Amino acid sequence: SSTLLYHTLTRTRATPTKDFFGIAPGFNEDLVLDSSARQFLSINGYDTTATSNLVSYLPGSRDEVKSIQHLFASTAGSIGRLLYDDSLILLDDNASEFALKEVGLEDFRYVHFATHSFANETDPKLSGMLLLPGSGEDGEDGILHSGETYSLRLNADLVVLSSCDTGVGQLSDGEGIMGLSRGFLSAGAKNLVVSLWPTDDIGTKYLMIEFYRRLLQGQSIRDALRKAKLELINMGDVIAKPYFWSPFIQIGV
Repeated sequence: SSTLLYHTLTRTRATPTKDFFGIAPGFNEDLVLDSSARQFLSINGYDTTATSNLVSYLPGSRDEVKSIQHLFASTAGSIGRLLYDDSLILLDDNASEFALKEVGLEDFRYVHFATHSFANETDPKLSGMLLLPGSGEDGEDGILHSGETYSLRLNADLVVLSSCDTGVGQLSDGEGIMGLSRGFLSAGAKNLVVSLWPTDDIGTKYLMIEFYRRLLQGQSIRDALRKAKLELINMGDVIAKPYFWSPFIQIGV
């Protein structure tokens, strides 16, 4: 409800002790999805009759998360990196739903998801983000459903949902958009960066790297995102087209 969201956004927030967490499954070509994930994809309009390659490979997402981690390490400097480890990334086979839920997300100031996501505007409960299944014994199907995001514990200044359609959902009278973004706000995120339509793997990589570069220079989220978009425009050629830089917006204060 609106009252719940208000209290969530105004509650006393703990101070994060670490800087950056990022997760990027990458979805290599030999990925085999379990039956739950295949059913989830089918409900969201995917043809699941193929035996492999149900979702596209996302090499840019892996490079995106690794490059952002490097930006944080560079900002800390050599002494800072020796004194403390303030970032964590989960890539490829390590980027499972079970591994995500084992991380103390409340410790991180910036939380970054780079993966496939699906917005179901008919039934928001069927929206979700695709990660990897675990061992089969951990009870996780590899899908972070929108309903599960409410139970995440976050103190983040910023959560970035770097994938398709993460800012859309069902419009509910008196409640606003019901979708992935709502759950992350209720879980404690102060700000979100989300997309309003499908995104491009490589274009998004460049945009996010430039965005974090500017954040770490002390720019506000709004200014950093705007200037990152201008940087892609200034690159010219194909990547200057709005399709590559325009989907992402900020939600928050």
